[in-house]
Amino acid sequence: MIDKKSQVRAQSGLERGMAVKDKPRLRKKKVNPDKTLESLLDAATKLFLAKGYEATSIGEIAATAKLTKPTLYYYFDSKNDLLFSVHMKGIERDLVPYMEKVRAISDPDARCRTMVREYTKMICSDPALRFLLHGSLDIKDKYSKEIKKAWKEHYHLLRDTIEELQSKGIFNSNFKPAPAALLILGMITWITYWYDYGKVSSRRTTTQNQSTISEQRREKADDIANLVEMIVFQGLSRQELE
Repeated sequence: MIDKKSQVRAQSGLERGMAVKDKPRLRKKKVNPDKTLESLLDAATKLFLAKGYEATSIGEIAATAKLTKPTLYYYFDSKNDLLFSVHMKGIERDLVPYMEKVRAISDPDARCRTMVREYTKMICSDPALRFLLHGSLDIKDKYSKEIKKAWKEHYHLLRDTIEELQSKGIFNSNFKPAPAALLILGMITWITYWYDYGKVSSRRTTTQNQSTISEQRREKADDIANLVEMIVFQGLSRQELE
């Protein structure tokens, strides 16, 4: 037989259990892994571009992304690993679709013109390429071979295209296609050092909306692409060099 005190204890325990069960639990904030990864890559890109790879610390990258260092190390083993991911993101975003487009062009004249124009516009649209193409390619590590391989495919295609144009009599044959391809790519890549990625023309009103500014920047990139195309084709054409 259960005494009165035991009944009170049992009832009290039941009530406490119900209270605990009924109490709403605090839910942990869900973390979006894709968003976290993008935040780290964006922060690293901005800092590498502004300060350089060597001068940028892991702590600065984490702080800029508003994350902790342990969170950063959950995604990346090292700063080199992070650099590799930044570069591969740029390759996937810019170089891969560009290469797919130009490889599909069978006519070498049209292919070469497209390569020159589209690569110039790519350079004018992404300031991060200044670091990725100049700074990070000088870093020697286990990742550098894969990065250089992707960009070398670009060089090889332009070199072979120039050789095709020479065989068709469109370009003069009195020069080697390999150094010509390197000179063209070097000229275009150097745009990153003098191109003003933030400035737009003052021809329009100061109340421009974002779409107008974007359109003006595209026009600016198109103007430079037209100029580069003219320099390349007038400079290497058979008629000009004879």
